[in-house]
Amino acid sequence: ISATLQPGESPDLLNVESNLNGTAIIKRGGYTQAAALTVSTAGVVGAHYFIDPNGNSVTLACHSNLCSKATNGGAFTIFLTTSVFPTYWQFVDINGISYGVNSSRDPTISYNGTTLSNIAAPQGNVIELTKDRMVISGTSANPNRVHYSASGGYTNFTTGPQSSDPYFDDFGTTGDSVFGLKYANGKL
Repeated sequence: ISATLQPGESPDLLNVESNLNGTAIIKRGGYTQAAALTVSTAGVVGAHYFIDPNGNSVTLACHSNLCSKATNGGAFTIFLTTSVFPTYWQFVDINGISYGVNSSRDPTISYNGTTLSNIAAPQGNVIELTKDRMVISGTSANPNRVHYSASGGYTNFTTGPQSSDPYFDDFGTTGDSVFGLKYANGKL
């Protein structure tokens, strides 16, 4: 059986998708507003979802010069107001704590859904997690350098001689930039 359009139906397939078997064309539901932010002067420039240490679902949404959070689907409240506009955010989380960096290279933040703090980490604009390390890149001094935290010590970036200590790698030549990092299948 193949999917066919009836006479008078549009052949452009705009706002439609096929079912899993490919036997029917289904109209998409469209967009919906997931939640209302407390200030709506700009679009969302970074979002993240994580489970806090108490098992609550926390959604982060950064917009304009603000970052807001919603806990368990509740209303959004502002938890950060110090970043400049426009600033784009990236987040990762481990053990109920979300870590964030932004395009303004502000200090790396740590947020558990209640307590916000800056951590002693490189002030980069790209962040990722590997199996046992946090990875930050894109500092203004060395935009091509990738910093790795200590093995199992996600906030320790003080380099040392042991293989479990933090270290860094430089990619490309001086002045080159790292624009993204992804850890998949055991490789960064």
